[in-house]
Amino acid sequence: MFLLGKGIHYLVTRRPALGTSPVGKRAEAAGLCLCVAALLFASGGLTGLNAARPVRPCVAALIEMRGPNTYRTPDADITIHRTLVPVSVVCEFAGNTRVELVSPWVNPLLSLSLAGAAGCAAGAVGAARTRRTARRAGHPAF
Repeated sequence: MFLLGKGIHYLVTRRPALGTSPVGKRAEAAGLCLCVAALLFASGGLTGLNAARPVRPCVAALIEMRGPNTYRTPDADITIHRTLVPVSVVCEFAGNTRVELVSPWVNPLLSLSLAGAAGCAAGAVGAARTRRTARRAGHPAF
């Protein structure tokens, strides 16, 4: 919803930021980073979900990786391991063959977006403190 609101705001005003103060811009950047992190986490966590046939994405990934004549084990011999941190969906076939379904770029981008959100939030807090200190000192700009 936040991203939709940002897109509509940009189309109407041609201004990328909703906020005009340094605090507002940094807080908005932190919100954007958190939205990107949520999208990456959801895309990685939902990778390989198929309620009707849970092993179908595993078999498709193995065939894509090794060719059409590589899959010979029955579906009961496939084990799926999911972890949330780092986001991972690993299919383990008989014979110790392992296939990772989550793209390799998801976890690094997730880490970067969370670090960006933390940095922007810290910058917003610092800007708010600077602004409050300047007001108390009677700075003419505030």
